[in-house]
Amino acid sequence: MPAPFSVEAWLFLGALIVLGPLCVLYTLSVHQTNNQAVHDLKLRVSHLKSEYARRVREAREAANAHIEESGEGDVDVIEDEASDRKAA
Repeated sequence: MPAPFSVEAWLFLGALIVLGPLCVLYTLSVHQTNNQAVHDLKLRVSHLKSEYARRVREAREAANAHIEESGEGDVDVIEDEASDRKAA
């Protein structure tokens, strides 16, 4: 008949039995925390993209309204003296 396990062996097996599931649970919780953080970041990026698109749209509308209020949308070309000297 084989000899029973020593006290150290039983302690080691008990530690494995306790720590094994704890390690698995820890790994799962870290994974879930990471997934939640990624999901929150994706929501934040989506919100920022829509906010940016709204701001760009408002800026374009404001620019178009300014052009319509000022009359023509043409640009006045002003020639400087240096270009006049080169032409002469």
